[in-house]
Amino acid sequence: MQKVIIIFILLVMLCGCWDARPMKDVQLGILAAYDIDHGRYKNSILIPNIQKSGSGPTQPSPAFIYSANGNTPSEARKNLDNKLRNTYGPSQLDVVLFSEKLAKQNIYPYLDAFYRDPRMHLDAVLGLVRGDAAKLISTAPKSEVEKSEYVEGILESLVKTTELEEVNVDTINKYIYESGIDFVTPILKKTEKNDEVSYEGMAIFSDNKYSGVDIPPRLCTLSLLMRGIKGDRALITAKIRDNESQNPKNYTTIFVEKLKASMKVRPNGKNIHVYFNTKLIVDIEEYPADDFTLDDIPKVKKELEESLTHQAEEIFELTKEANGDIFGVGRTLHAFHNDIWKQLNWKEDFRKVQMHADIEVKVRTRGIYKK
Repeated sequence: MQKVIIIFILLVMLCGCWDARPMKDVQLGILAAYDIDHGRYKNSILIPNIQKSGSGPTQPSPAFIYSANGNTPSEARKNLDNKLRNTYGPSQLDVVLFSEKLAKQNIYPYLDAFYRDPRMHLDAVLGLVRGDAAKLISTAPKSEVEKSEYVEGILESLVKTTELEEVNVDTINKYIYESGIDFVTPILKKTEKNDEVSYEGMAIFSDNKYSGVDIPPRLCTLSLLMRGIKGDRALITAKIRDNESQNPKNYTTIFVEKLKASMKVRPNGKNIHVYFNTKLIVDIEEYPADDFTLDDIPKVKKELEESLTHQAEEIFELTKEANGDIFGVGRTLHAFHNDIWKQLNWKEDFRKVQMHADIEVKVRTRGIYKK
């Protein structure tokens, strides 16, 4: 009897997965691009061609790009299969790029298959592209060995330096289905002269559509810090004066060592006031004016706070222009002031919200050079 039980347990443990697909039967796409082509949906994929080396381990060879059109994403993917030797496998997608034109529509219909198909990769990073998204997935400098890793590497680096938050198919799902909060994605552009990709800032979405308004790169770090998001490293360059003959002397660069951020929503009927308190402990990373002494710290601290407050006000104006509630003010109202929330038409009333920034800076060090 004991042998029968052991055999039964072994048989259960040796059962295969119901959804197993041998790697030899699929071709894995690493990057995907989605465009609008004459009113139809266009899906382009970059597939690395891995070949075995006669002398040892497998080595990469140039990647290939395939494209197909369809009325829906699934139809375009089916048409892609007709062009491939094996079935297209999206389970290893690392980056999903939308063209600017497509993103100005509601992007949910193009993401629907990701949430329904268990083989889809929900960790795939999302991004927007100025112009044709299909052209960007093949872009990489000659120094890059793997084209398939170039765009992904850029986006990962931006997250680490607090110039971008981590945005993937999974994380934006909560924004798509929830009212009172919008989201941002990176926006990229292929440079005209060099075969490179440039980061253009964060694209603001409103009601699941690209608003056409971006947070420029110089404001991205502060906008993330105000939301309590900080990567491994955070640098901000601030203009603290405008009376120097040499332009660099008007600026200073700070390294954010520690961060504490909060947002308080104070409604008075339909008059909504939002107070952002952001406390930064910083090191002076760069001070081109070269006249920074210990006695100057209070003055520089005040100049930094004024400059960063001005940047915060620019960010507020951009979100209102885009009508994109990236700070989640509406969600806070919905959760803690539901009676007022029910009286509002948020897509119209968001632009009337009064936002106030209180940024406190504590200068910890001024660098190792002492004058």
